[in-house]
Amino acid sequence: MQSLVLLYHDSPRLDAALVATLLRPDLHVNVAAQLDTLRRHLYTSRPALVVLDITAPDLGSFAALCREVRRATQAPVLVVCLDAGEKRQAICRNEGIVCLLVSPVAEAIIETQLEALRLRGGDQNNAHPVAGRQPSTLRFGEAITAEPLIIDLADEHVRIGERAVDLTPLEYRVLALLAQQAGQVVPYRQILQEVWGWDGGDHSYVHGYVSALRRKLCTPNACYFRNVSGVGYRFDPHPPGQP
Repeated sequence: MQSLVLLYHDSPRLDAALVATLLRPDLHVNVAAQLDTLRRHLYTSRPALVVLDITAPDLGSFAALCREVRRATQAPVLVVCLDAGEKRQAICRNEGIVCLLVSPVAEAIIETQLEALRLRGGDQNNAHPVAGRQPSTLRFGEAITAEPLIIDLADEHVRIGERAVDLTPLEYRVLALLAQQAGQVVPYRQILQEVWGWDGGDHSYVHGYVSALRRKLCTPNACYFRNVSGVGYRFDPHPPGQP
């Protein structure tokens, strides 16, 4: 069975090594050269992998593209870019995009990355759910209150008191997973499975998202998230120092 790959490029000239690697019998590739075409494919197909072969737009345009793709699909995303500086790396990490390679790149490197991502994502019949939908362990129609923090699982809204907190879909899913098991240590592996659909992987993605949640939800004196080194994270609804 072929796995569906969605390939977007914003330049008339595709990366030669990327094209060579995608020409394989187990992959079916839909190509989009326009943003509207990319959007249509994202919302009408179920890609196992999304590949973005792009030039180096300004950071704002780069972030907007990554954010839009991640909100449309939770399939693994591979970015091939002319500029892989630290700021673009940070944007990719924030949106849960696992690869950012400098173009042009060696065919063997792309082959390795594509295979790893494809194995994580499975085929198109087992594609990841669209961002914003709940993993199977999450429950609908509930609100978790850890004053002043309120997590509305039905509407996927998060507030601190009366102030709405803007979270990315992946940040929300990490928060909801931890909060529903408040007081228990949730292993890194379980977080990767429930949020990203990976059977194992780099714990740094979990650390990065919890760090983002700490910045948005915690105060210098009180934090809801406790890291049990080498094991996982625990959500504390009544952290020390909370007024």
